[in-house]
Parts: sequence; structure tokens; C-alpha cells
Amino acid sequence: DPYMKAQVDYAISKGVVVLAAAGNDGCNCMSYPANYPEVIAVGASDSANNTASFSSWGPNLDIIAPGTAGDVCSSAYTSTNATNAYTCSYAGTSLSTPIVAGLAALMLQQHPGASPATIAALIAQAAAKLPSMGGAYFTLKQGYGLVQAGNAIARVTIPLPFGQLLNKSSASLSSVSLATGADMDSTCMGIAGAPCTLTLSGPSGQILQIGQKILDEYGGAEFAWNANSLGLNPGQWTVTATTTYAGQTKTNSIGLTVLP
Repeated sequence: DPYMKAQVDYAISKGVVVLAAAGNDGCNCMSYPANYPEVIAVGASDSANNTASFSSWGPNLDIIAPGTAGDVCSSAYTSTNATNAYTCSYAGTSLSTPIVAGLAALMLQQHPGASPATIAALIAQAAAKLPSMGGAYFTLKQGYGLVQAGNAIARVTIPLPFGQLLNKSSASLSSVSLATGADMDSTCMGIAGAPCTLTLSGPSGQILQIGQKILDEYGGAEFAWNANSLGLNPGQWTVTATTTYAGQTKTNSIGLTVLP
């Protein structure tokens, strides 16, 4: 819906952190607005910290949070009690999403000027990587992992630079995969005013530098690029973000498979 997308873009441009439930269809079929890359999409986890069977998933999933019956208690409406009923029997990604929204609010309390992209990146970086992710940083069904409030709040006040890549595209279990014509979004996180360089290393020693940007007042910089226009040869690549601040250098890399 172009009108919904316009409203989401407008809210984010004004510094609003937008979150949405991934949906409850249990397939690679996420609901909108959660399926917009700019929105923090929240799926449901079960009591074993796995993705709930009903939770929708896909390449734009960011995080999972508790959302199965018995794990979350909430206010409820019934025809006989419209004012003070409560239940612990509901399940759904709509129960998971307010948990992450509350975390975002706590993070903004610590860092009121943080941009939506900064909040999204820190929540993703702080997430617990689950055994079901097979050692990957991102998977289609778990996103960046299980939400970890304490880690995320601690990271929002970290005084040292760090590099972070958030690539929302079709992902395999162990790396990011894309066709040669695909667009990619890479976000570098660090300290405001620090430079960030994005470098691609590929087959036969091919090295490309996408560019360097100075991190904005919230410590973020976004690189938008296209594999085809860069002339990436099919094969295995590594995308590396490098930040430097006060003589300290930090790098963060993610694997990339360019398909023929």
C-alpha cells in the first residue's frame, strides 16, 4: 500500500521508531508494514526460545520475542468484562511486538537522540544467537536472534566505536545471498563524527571500496548499493565495515554469495 509506506517513511524521517508484528501464518509471508525493510519486524519465540510455529518469517524479519500462550499475560476484552479482564492464553506476534517496543523506549530514554536506524541496529546486535541459527548472524526464521533487553540498553551507551552491517536481503543460513541485480542496504554504526569505510573483497582478489562516510550525529551511516552496477563477479564475497575513532579501529564483516 503506497499510502501506508508513505506514512511509515514520514514517521521514520521524524525520528519515530516503527515496529510491527511479522504475522501469524507460519510461512515466508510476512505481513505489512512489518515487511518494509525500514520497520523493525518482530516474530514470536516459544518457551524453548525457538521461533514459534505460527510466526511468519522472511528476509525482513529483525528479531523474535516471547509470544506463545502462557509466556505473556495481557489485558483482555470479553463481552462480560470490558474493563478489567486479564488472560495468559493468547498467542501471536502482536504480543511479541510490544516487548520490543518497550525495549526501544528504554533505549531512547538512555540516548534520546538515537535515530530509528541506530535503535534497530543495536537491538539486532544485542540479540542472542540461538542454536537453531546454526552459527549464522542472520536467518530467515529467527532474524538476528532472540531479543536481549539488557544487552541492547548497555550498547546504547557504549563509548567505543563498533562496526555493524545489517543487510536485509534474501539470506541463506550461513551467509547473505543475492542475485547480481539485487540492491543491498549496509548500515555502519559507531561514534558520531567517525569515518566508516565499506569494502567488498571477492573472487580472484577483487577488492572494491563502496565509499567512506562520516557517521551522523547518532553514530550511523547507510550505504545503498547494487551488485550489478558494481560489477560483482559471481562467487563468495566479504563485506567489511571499518570504523576509526580516537586511534582505535574496529571492523565487522559478513559473508556474501553473489549468484550467477
